[in-house]
Amino acid sequence: MIRNDALIRRKFYQYLMPGVLMVVAMQLGNVVDGMFVGHALSYNAVSAISLSIPALYAMQFLPFLLGAGGAAVAAVAFGKQQIEKASRVYTLCLVVGLAVSFLPVVLAPVLCHPLAQWMASSEELAALLEPYLLIYMLGNPVLTLAIEFSYFISVDNHPKLGSALFIIANIVNLILDYVFLFHTSLGMYGSALSTILGYAAGLAVLLPYLRSNTRLLHLTSLAKARLAELWEASRAGLSSAMYLLASGANLLLLNSLVLRMLGQSQMAYFSVCRNSCLLVELVVGGILGLIPTIAGVLYGEKDFYGLRKLAERVMKSAAIVVLLLIAVFWLFPSTIAGLFGVADPEMLRVLNVCLQLYSLSFLPYVIDKFLQNYYQATLFSSLATLGALMQRFLAIAPISILLMFCFGIYGVCIAPLFAELLTIAVVCAVRIAGQKKGTLPQKGVLMIPEQDLSVYIDCSILGTPQEITDASQQMVDFCEKNGISKRDAMAVGLAVEEICANIMEYGYTKKPDSIDICLSHAENRLILRIRDDGPAFDPVAYAMQENADPMGGICLVKRMASQFKYLRTLNYNNTIIEINL
Repeated sequence: MIRNDALIRRKFYQYLMPGVLMVVAMQLGNVVDGMFVGHALSYNAVSAISLSIPALYAMQFLPFLLGAGGAAVAAVAFGKQQIEKASRVYTLCLVVGLAVSFLPVVLAPVLCHPLAQWMASSEELAALLEPYLLIYMLGNPVLTLAIEFSYFISVDNHPKLGSALFIIANIVNLILDYVFLFHTSLGMYGSALSTILGYAAGLAVLLPYLRSNTRLLHLTSLAKARLAELWEASRAGLSSAMYLLASGANLLLLNSLVLRMLGQSQMAYFSVCRNSCLLVELVVGGILGLIPTIAGVLYGEKDFYGLRKLAERVMKSAAIVVLLLIAVFWLFPSTIAGLFGVADPEMLRVLNVCLQLYSLSFLPYVIDKFLQNYYQATLFSSLATLGALMQRFLAIAPISILLMFCFGIYGVCIAPLFAELLTIAVVCAVRIAGQKKGTLPQKGVLMIPEQDLSVYIDCSILGTPQEITDASQQMVDFCEKNGISKRDAMAVGLAVEEICANIMEYGYTKKPDSIDICLSHAENRLILRIRDDGPAFDPVAYAMQENADPMGGICLVKRMASQFKYLRTLNYNNTIIEINL
């Protein structure tokens, strides 16, 4: 009996489209704003949006810290069947995030004007920047809720709702952008207001989730809150938040230097490059986003085989997509520049080279971002945070400044390539040093063993009656050969046969499908895990039905087991049976 990756492969494709759509929708607002204001107002308005990004990132620091970190902790808790802990983390993150989100609302009337004057190099840009910042600051609570909920509901078996939230938000944003910018005099007020109203509309999709009886995460009393768990979530999310904050600091520095040293026209080139590169994050970010959504649960379950297969599939898919995007940037740079309202031949000549140089960083960016997402999902937060800081500030800022002095705007555009490569080298060097010292697991880039030493059997079966019977008998034979009592061996065999038979009867009506079975030991207990991706079926509840035969197979298993638990995570049925030895 051997393990296959059929369930992991199907889960990858099941979560892929919602994940891509969610990231596309999340980033689409920025791209659409840039395109619309470039055509409706001027390319200086595109520069104003780029200038606003550091301030927007600063406001989104806490939502990403608590959303990404809280979801990572909740995912690992699901894998360990710690549902109460996951709900406590969920509650704390939402309450703290929402409370702090009102601070920019209070400060907006007095802070916007001096902030815009400080960030812009001219009165023209400041006049465009100030209204954009004001609306975003006033709408910060709406954005905070959208960001945090998007992370948690994806982990809690509802990936399509997360993507639906952002799709609706950006459809509304797209419509209102057109109306406000082309049919009213709102200008930059309208551009920002359309985004806030769009996210407010998107939050309406949460109502079915909040009323659902099948969700695992629930709001709990703050009296049960544990600050240590909030700290754990904050550490897990630090890489995402620092990525955002470091990106803002880097952009603030580069925006200032480009404006003051190269001029406003060069700032337009840089702004278009930055906005066009969001197109890469639209697609690749959705693929890489499967790591924090799925990997945390697999890591909590110690499904190292599944974790490795997921990582391989994510990296291969992302690499293929990004290579195609690089080809597009090299073959059609003028088309990409035209999306942002650039039509002047002289500007296009320079901008085409800028876009081609910038695109060289896309492949190492994918590797960097994969490592950050993976180390965050598996709670190696120090490596994830180091990667985020290096990638978005410690490497990119000095390299950009150096190359800008040497090669002007072309140096700024080639700098990300060297920054990404340096980041990969530093993170790998720190990981290897930690592995040699014993502070990190000594098992390669993923830092997981080939197989958990406590696992006796890890296999997959198709679920046909014959395979179920064979698997049950082989489990019994294996247990008896390894000194486990006949009674406990028979309990394991009976559990495999009864649970798998019920999965096929209630879960798959068309054809047999793959079922993963894992038998392991820990603390003088046998632990049997059976996983499938069919419709929800809880054998624990079935065994408790009043009309169930007390001598039926599942009821017998329940009486023989010390624990008999069911959990639906990642839309998998997970049945866990523990037998004391």
